Amino acid sequence: MKKNKIKNKKNIAFLQQVEFEFGQQKRFIDYAMQKLNFNLREMAKYFDVDYERIKKYRQGKCHIPEKFYIRVCKRCRINPKSLNISYLQRNWGQVLGGKRGFQTLKLKFGEALKLWRIKGGRNSWRFRIR
Repeated sequence: MKKNKIKNKKNIAFLQQVEFEFGQQKRFIDYAMQKLNFNLREMAKYFDVDYERIKKYRQGKCHIPEKFYIRVCKRCRINPKSLNISYLQRNWGQVLGGKRGFQTLKLKFGEALKLWRIKGGRNSWRFRIR
């Protein structure tokens, strides 16, 4: 028997994000809740989204992924193109790293960085904070 493969959830981070005008994202979620006759917990369970995440969508702290936006629009019978939204670039919010990140650390910490790398980070500034 073949086992079902679990899809890699790391790809979710690279979905395109939908940006609403200020205050419109809350109105969109509230309208969907009213139209579907759900509270926030029921809506999170129905769309298979974490409750805390959907709370952040409603508060405007996080942008809504395009896939979630389209699913909500289809379920509420809203034309996704009729709303005034914009799409963020796929790499929006990514942190730069690699050579540039290491150069910044070298400028900021200098010789202390070499010592920390030798000791495996045991005496780094983050280790001392804990």
